[in-house]
Amino acid sequence: AYPAHYKAGAFISTWEYPAYDGGTVPSIAGIYALVEQMAWREKEGTDEGLYAWSNFIYSPQTEAAQIPWFVSGGWQYVGLLPGRDNDRTVFGAAYGAFSMDQAREQKAAGLPPQYYELAFEAAYWIAVNQWMTVTPDVQFIVNPGGAHNIPNALVLGVAVGLSF
Repeated sequence: AYPAHYKAGAFISTWEYPAYDGGTVPSIAGIYALVEQMAWREKEGTDEGLYAWSNFIYSPQTEAAQIPWFVSGGWQYVGLLPGRDNDRTVFGAAYGAFSMDQAREQKAAGLPPQYYELAFEAAYWIAVNQWMTVTPDVQFIVNPGGAHNIPNALVLGVAVGLSF
């Protein structure tokens, strides 16, 4: 009886795309799935509780798609701190796999080939009032840029959201 959102679909772009071998690809298509599911509710009649989320995107045209595989997921807790019922605590991870066709062409050109990038994120979404949020955020990026030539990175940030 917990709320959930499940979505799946497909996409196609009929533009002509440059291929990594110098040719072209007449279109790019793919599939995706998105899931958000409440896993535990603090008390009946509220949105407070733990949610799991995930998404997946795949595009088989590796000769032109830069990141044909992407997957992310994590947890979100609404109202974790007492008295902060609209705040959200978020932990997540995202993984993107670069095209092996692209990596092969990069390597042949003497460039560092890109393989994957992985990110871990933690954030706390503070509902200041009904129209303003402040979100401190920390991310740890593994293999930034995907080519193993940049050290792993710690990123600190803050976002301010206004709704009107």
